[in-house]
Amino acid sequence: MDTLEAISSQSDEFNSYCSKSQVVSFIWAVSRSLLPSEILGTPPAWRIMRRNISKFIHLRRFEKFPLKLCMHKLKISLFPFLSNKYFLSSKNARVLKYIEGQNELFHKEFKNRNDVVHVVKRKLLEKWIFWYFSCLVVPLLQANFYVTESEKGKQDIYYYPKPVWEKLVANTIACFRDRRYSYLDDVAVHNILRGRPFGFSKLRLQPKENGVRMVANLKGSSTMPLSLSTMGVRNCRTEGKVNHQKIKCKRYPSVNSVLRDAHTILKGILFENPDKLGSSVFDYNDVYKKLCPFLVGQKKKPGTMPNLFIVTSDVLQAFDSIDQNNLLGIVKNVLLKDEYILKQCDQVVCTKKSLWVQKQFTMLDETSNNGHTRFTSFTSAHSRHSVFVNQVLFFMGESQQGVYTARHVIIYSV
Repeated sequence: MDTLEAISSQSDEFNSYCSKSQVVSFIWAVSRSLLPSEILGTPPAWRIMRRNISKFIHLRRFEKFPLKLCMHKLKISLFPFLSNKYFLSSKNARVLKYIEGQNELFHKEFKNRNDVVHVVKRKLLEKWIFWYFSCLVVPLLQANFYVTESEKGKQDIYYYPKPVWEKLVANTIACFRDRRYSYLDDVAVHNILRGRPFGFSKLRLQPKENGVRMVANLKGSSTMPLSLSTMGVRNCRTEGKVNHQKIKCKRYPSVNSVLRDAHTILKGILFENPDKLGSSVFDYNDVYKKLCPFLVGQKKKPGTMPNLFIVTSDVLQAFDSIDQNNLLGIVKNVLLKDEYILKQCDQVVCTKKSLWVQKQFTMLDETSNNGHTRFTSFTSAHSRHSVFVNQVLFFMGESQQGVYTARHVIIYSV
């Protein structure tokens, strides 16, 4: 992810999000107005369902909410439509037929018909609660709120009403146009994309304490119509019928995928010569590697360890104050060779819940000797649940191409 900071005069408006209790009240009020009381259950079921909705709304980023939590403390006896008076009435012939079929199928597992009835009721309740959360609660949130994280809240989630968020976005875009951003029409965008191997990044706004931060997703690909004449959907009439022609688009690779070779080369140079790039870090692991020796050295000194203070600061328009040409000059001075040998292999990670493949890239270790080729290994710690596929691909990484791509990313950002 790449971030661009913005200071907006609308900073107070970014605190106009709804509290989670207000969101819960809204969801429950809509549910009460749309659904029959027999389906929602008795008042004790209302309190339990509202409590479970509150737990769902209070989820933090990356947390999951399985069906088991949706069903927490809900009982069959709390829902009138699952009572024997309604459930086993002669009007529900289809339900009775299903129960009889289940009774014959599970006669070894269940001793009597009542057990089968209980299992069927439980399954119906699970299907109803699953439908309620997935087809009503979630769509209501998507239709009425913009859900996002905030810089001050870390992993907490904030709910902005859609009209409020749209107003904030419009004011922020106007503020950015007045400062250092300009609007590009379709012709200008096509001209820029025609001369480079990647597309553009999609932006989203992340509220912060004194304004908003623009976050660009450099991992996602982008698409653009092939020609300006295909903008929008065209209707062609043929013998009284209307045919909708599909828009033909060109897909561009993501910025990160195009910068992959340059990133691998720079990490390889940093691995071989840590002082080459000064205090540059690529991730939190690099921060730990620089901080850990300092802490170990302090602990080894005689006497008591001095107090350690961590200071955080937010520099106004920090990225805008950097001379971009000087930055590119530093990159050129680091890349001393025209070509570097890179290696690609696949790491298959398998856990109890999922399986995925990660591509690992390394650079030729220039310190190799005795005629053997060694590659630097600056990947993260290997998982105990992963294997490396021995189908290695070797290719050449051109430093000049990396500098050219970096120039377009830094100076001609779209």
